[in-house]
Amino acid sequence: MSKSSPLHSIIEPARSIPVIYEADICVIGGSCTGLFAAVRAARLGARVVIVEKDNCFGGVATTAMVNIWHSFWDTSGEKQIIAGLSEEIIERLNKRNAVRDFGKRNPAVGYSFNSEELKIELDELALESKLKIYFHTIFCAPSIQDGQLNGVFVENKSGRGVIRAKQFIDASGDGDLAMRCGCTTYVANQIQPATTCARFSGWDTLGEHRETYSQQLGDHAEAFGLPKGFAWGTAMPKSRSQLLAATRVYGINPGNADDLTQAEIEGRRQIRVIQKIIKHSIPQSNIQLESLPSRIGLRESRHIQCLYQLTGDDVLNGRSFDDTIALGSYRVDIHH
Repeated sequence: MSKSSPLHSIIEPARSIPVIYEADICVIGGSCTGLFAAVRAARLGARVVIVEKDNCFGGVATTAMVNIWHSFWDTSGEKQIIAGLSEEIIERLNKRNAVRDFGKRNPAVGYSFNSEELKIELDELALESKLKIYFHTIFCAPSIQDGQLNGVFVENKSGRGVIRAKQFIDASGDGDLAMRCGCTTYVANQIQPATTCARFSGWDTLGEHRETYSQQLGDHAEAFGLPKGFAWGTAMPKSRSQLLAATRVYGINPGNADDLTQAEIEGRRQIRVIQKIIKHSIPQSNIQLESLPSRIGLRESRHIQCLYQLTGDDVLNGRSFDDTIALGSYRVDIHH
C-alpha cells in the first residue's frame, strides 16, 4: 500500500456553506507576486480579495527569509526592464533604511532587504489599496457550476466559507487552484531541492573565515551529515545579523503533505549541523542562531501545463513575445 492510500474513508455530510465575500477578482496566494497583482487590479478600480495561508504577505521573501531581489536592469546594466510595484516597494523600504542597493551591473543580486520590514510595508500597501484580506486562510476547493469557476471554498478559524468572484488568480506557488479545477499539471523528474534559511548573530567572530565559510561547510559536509550544496549569505541591511542559505533538502515533492512535513524537520536539522561544522572548523567562532523561517524555502513544485513553455534558448537569449506580461534578469540558477 502506498503512503498516500487511505486505510478507509468516511463520508462527509453535505452542508450549506455561506458566501463570506464577493469581489471582482480573487487572488489565491499572498506572495509579492499575488499581492502585486491584487494591488494593481485594485488601483484600476476592481474590488479585490486576497487569500493567504500564512500570517503575512511576501511569500518566500518574508516567511522563508530569502531577502534578495535580483537586478531591475538588463545584463548590460544599460536598460531598466523591471519597475512597477517592485521598484515602489524598494523605494519605500529605502526610506526606512531597510534595503541595500548592489548596483546595476551585479549579475547575482540587485537588492537585499530586511524581511521583517518588508512584511509591514506590504501590509500598508494592501491596506492603502483597500483590499479585503484573509490571512490564516486556506484555499480548499473550487466551486464550479456549468463548467465555470464561480467561487472558491476556503477555511479558517471562523469556519468554512465561499468567496465568489468574476475572475481568479492562482498565485499559490503550487498551482493549487489550477490543479483542482482540472488543469493538467506535472512535476519535474528531478525537483530542485528546498532550503531552510537561518539568521545568525556573531558572524564577525569568524574572522578571516567570514568569506570562506562555504568551503568549510563543503569540506566537512559528509562527515557531519550535511548534504552537498551551495552556500550563500548576506548581511542584513543596517544590521550585524547574517542571513545564511546553506541547507539542501533533496527528494521531496512540495505538493505532498508528508514530504513537506519531513522537509521542514530535515531543514532545521541541517541548520544545527551547520552550527556544529562552523564551531568545529573555526573554533574561535561564536555564532548564535537568531531566527528560523516560518516555512522552508521552495524552489520548485507543481507546474501547470500551459499553451507554451519557455525553452532554454528563450531564457538565455531574452526572447520577446507579443503577449509578454513580465520580465526577469536573473541568470539560470539550477540547484540540483
